[in-house]
Amino acid sequence: MKVNIYKILFIVLLLTLISTKVELSFAFAIVSLIISAKDKVIRPVGVVLFLFLIIFSIGFFGFLRSDYSVGVYIKDLVYFSRPILVILASYFLIKKISDKSFLFTVVILLGFAYSITHISMILMNLNKISNVTEVRTQGGRYNHLELIAYIFILTSNTGKVKLYLTKFTYNVFVVLLSISFILYFSRVMFVVLVLFILAYKGYFRLTKKGLRLIFFGTILLTSFMMIVNKFDVDSNSDGIEGFIFKIQNTYSEMFESLDIEKIKRDKRDLWKHWRGYEAQSAIETLNDKGYFSWAFGRGFGSTVDLGVEVRLANEDVRYIPILHNGFIYVLFKTGIVGLLVYMMYIIYLYSLYRLNSNSSIEFNINRLIVGCAFYIALSSLVVTGVFKPYDLSGIVLGALFALKNHYNENRHIRNERSA
Repeated sequence: MKVNIYKILFIVLLLTLISTKVELSFAFAIVSLIISAKDKVIRPVGVVLFLFLIIFSIGFFGFLRSDYSVGVYIKDLVYFSRPILVILASYFLIKKISDKSFLFTVVILLGFAYSITHISMILMNLNKISNVTEVRTQGGRYNHLELIAYIFILTSNTGKVKLYLTKFTYNVFVVLLSISFILYFSRVMFVVLVLFILAYKGYFRLTKKGLRLIFFGTILLTSFMMIVNKFDVDSNSDGIEGFIFKIQNTYSEMFESLDIEKIKRDKRDLWKHWRGYEAQSAIETLNDKGYFSWAFGRGFGSTVDLGVEVRLANEDVRYIPILHNGFIYVLFKTGIVGLLVYMMYIIYLYSLYRLNSNSSIEFNINRLIVGCAFYIALSSLVVTGVFKPYDLSGIVLGALFALKNHYNENRHIRNERSA
């Protein structure tokens, strides 16, 4: 009976994350922890917990500033504590579940279900669709559960999934998931998939083979962008041309600086460079506040002054508490110290590349954890990283750490018996 309860809790936690309701997933992670947390954590989880506590502690003292917002402060408390709560909840829940393939089974089956829903929504609204933008409007702009499901299908043992489905049905669902994945037309999802698979295969290890791949990959990417930039498209382009424009605009959207005074007079260029403008405004705020703010950030409760009112979520706002660029978001709230710790978190996950194991299962789990490091790094550039409402890296990492612990303990028991 308890196993069923833990399975249900894990599924509900996963669904609350997909719902993008941060407060809901935060609250349910706490509930799951209260019910399941009865053991010690393994060293990797302890390291991750320690790093997040440093980041949280730096931001926590934002209430000492006179200009902090109580509402934003509470929101920041939730956003910055939720990642570790989700990791811990997932870790303890999977430890309590005897079926160690449950993570892969439930993610893949839910991925199939969401892919069918996604395709159905597009088909039902086909008469309203004439370009890529409308495909995304009617069907959805992203679904990271389908992304993780697709990754698991390509990297993990799906034997338990096939127990629930005939071979034909399973293959049909994989095709539908592939079609659904493409129809999101999400740059982030495509790039994360490629990086995750390459990381899993070991191509990003700092070896001759890995360095060669990085070198040739850089050349290939540069050549691809040069070819794409040859197309004469703009923000008004429809269909595939509209998607090509999104690819062309990727760099300038995130990194190109804008003249704030010019934006005040004419906002037409703002949305093409929105992510970069947010980051630029945050950095200018830090510059205005001095060295201490650069070192330790503005703290929880702080907001970025955009310099001009913009229309967001049907409201005119000038001050925003959250940024798309996760690295700049951490920098703004916790300074260079917090940013370095956040980068240490990603590097620590990447460091599991160096761990060898006699067990192929443990070896594959380490590679999946390394894949998560690249997922976090890329999403931190464009969609707030581990702090985004629909982030699934935490629940996946917590589960993988629990599996790593399980197979490691079993290996030690077998070794002791054979000694």
